[in-house]
Amino acid sequence: TKNLEIERLRAVAVIMTTVAHGIFSSFLPTYMLYSYTGVDMFFVISGFVVTLSFIKLLPEFTKEEDLGCRLKKATVALKTFYLRRAFRILPLALFWLAMYLYLSLYFAKAGGGGNFGPPEDIFREVVAVLSGFHNYLVSYGLTGNISHFWSLAVEEQFYAVLPLFLILFV
Repeated sequence: TKNLEIERLRAVAVIMTTVAHGIFSSFLPTYMLYSYTGVDMFFVISGFVVTLSFIKLLPEFTKEEDLGCRLKKATVALKTFYLRRAFRILPLALFWLAMYLYLSLYFAKAGGGGNFGPPEDIFREVVAVLSGFHNYLVSYGLTGNISHFWSLAVEEQFYAVLPLFLILFV
């Protein structure tokens, strides 16, 4: 069943993000244009939902079990968790990354047009997205053609750390 409080928070986060980044931004004071509060709220909601779903997958651990034993017992939970994440995120992300790369090649051959950077820049960013470190690399020389993928990198890093943390301490 859906948690209605979480759904309401998502609606608030959508409104906050839309106001700060959308057509309403021209009506806001300058200091509010750089507000990421709605995006931060999405991260908190996602962290809560993903943590809750992973905890439900975990087997019972005893305090005497070491990390190796816990990891072995949690193998099925880890596989299930990562497969769900992959099938939820990768198909659409890979589609859009391929579209950006294709359109940058198309516009490069057509002699320009669109807001796409050179294909080699887009390719570097695609590699950064697929490596899970796009959020760090945008600040260090990547052009930012697909900079909106930074949040996906943050989420992937969370998925890498969260299960091990929970297996170790829950």
